[in-house]
Amino acid sequence: MKKRSTGGLFILCVLLLSGPAAAAAEEPRYMAIFLDGKKVGHSIRSRSVLRDRVITTEEMTFTVYRGAQATSMDAKETNIETVDGKPLGFEIIQNTGGTEQKRSGVIGPDGTMEVTLIMGGTQQTIQLQYPAGALMAEGLRRLQKAKGLDTGVEFEALAFRPDMLETTGGTITIQIKGGPRREIDLLGRKVEALETTTTMRIPIPFQDQVQEITTTNYCDADLEPLKILVPFGDKTLELIACEKELALRPADIFDFLSMMTVACPTALPPLDGVAAITYELALLAPEGISIPSDDNQTVRKTAENRLLVTVRPVSANTATFPYKGADPNLLDALKPTEYLQSDAPRIINMAKTAVGAATDAGKAARQIEAFVKGYIKTRDFSVGYASALEVAESRQGDCSEHAVLTAAMCRAVGIPARVVSGLIYAENLAGQKNVFGGHAWAEAWVGGVWIGLDATRSPQGYGPGHITLSRGNGNPADFLNLVNVLGGFRIDKVTVQPLPPAAEKTNSGGNGKKS
Repeated sequence: MKKRSTGGLFILCVLLLSGPAAAAAEEPRYMAIFLDGKKVGHSIRSRSVLRDRVITTEEMTFTVYRGAQATSMDAKETNIETVDGKPLGFEIIQNTGGTEQKRSGVIGPDGTMEVTLIMGGTQQTIQLQYPAGALMAEGLRRLQKAKGLDTGVEFEALAFRPDMLETTGGTITIQIKGGPRREIDLLGRKVEALETTTTMRIPIPFQDQVQEITTTNYCDADLEPLKILVPFGDKTLELIACEKELALRPADIFDFLSMMTVACPTALPPLDGVAAITYELALLAPEGISIPSDDNQTVRKTAENRLLVTVRPVSANTATFPYKGADPNLLDALKPTEYLQSDAPRIINMAKTAVGAATDAGKAARQIEAFVKGYIKTRDFSVGYASALEVAESRQGDCSEHAVLTAAMCRAVGIPARVVSGLIYAENLAGQKNVFGGHAWAEAWVGGVWIGLDATRSPQGYGPGHITLSRGNGNPADFLNLVNVLGGFRIDKVTVQPLPPAAEKTNSGGNGKKS
């Protein structure tokens, strides 16, 4: 069976749609999207004024390969505002390789916001308060026009993000800096452009930290975008203005798996005989990276640009469920979310079936892990990213689909759970030997500790070959830290601590073989 990739593919949509605001002409403006020199997609921007309303639309399409499997993803976002930039409504539609999610909202004069979510064949309408001061496309465009983008100009703004309603309350802080005029290359055509930078500050769930992503933007005198550079791991996404025919040209073949790996300096032994592994990391990014410590791994800085990450999976203590404590973080890890629909009758029934007569939380969590392994029948890369309810319906997906379904089922029976993204060791992955590939799994709170659950590798499950990079509620934006970290370090040395002979027979950690 194939090694699984992370849901990080969906981050492309999040990054591109969260990028800098720009003017958009009445006629559609086209940009080709390149990743590592390969054309992977296109964007179409448009802006129209209808009486007292401004409607701004951005469409994004890209296709990448994961091994031999092509995955196409589409996103379309529409903002409706008054001519002076006051928010009136929005709609964002995202198709992630066959699964479609839609969010739309209407904003009242008093700031109340009625949001409709359609996902996994279900529709939900909720009442929220529009975040005060948050700007949409026209509001950001007007602000940039008013401030100017000359060298030395610097200002902050709060931008509304409908795809981050759960993770950030629907907003991100952006810092915009004006810069010099430079000559740039637009696919062989030299033009002069104004260089600016936009830094997005996005909170990382469960880590009390903020992720910063800085894009470099080149625009003309009317702030029309000519080129946008977006960091993506150790690569750069390039959006380049061009003619419609070039933008809509079929995508090149780009193997996404090739950029989601980190070399391991040596082959690891079978991990069912390993108690812990210490990884010595050399940091390559000047600003450093964020790798969390938790119950299963400790992170220690040993020098200016070096970290020691020790992964030692904990064992579950005996505990009852459902959780009845008052810890606010654990209570949050029980709530249904947009991608973890733990209150859906189908998810609840599946969880009850998996748990059966189990009364111990650890045993129940392991039974859910095993159930998900058997339940998902089609294990491939055709799905870019799906919610738990969509997985329950389709019974297909890769590691992220296993992770969201596992976490949702745990929450459905009262076991706090979260989704983890990181790396997993593979002897062979996409033609590469002894590497760590992007991966996703779940964690459950059992008897005072978070235990790892990896349904793609059940019954071995989570083990010392997993390195945690980020945690969250399963929303695509939760994986943003993975993008920043990948390409930001190399593994120089691994130190393996074997299990004592007597314990080796009962160990349930991952085994390092292809799953």
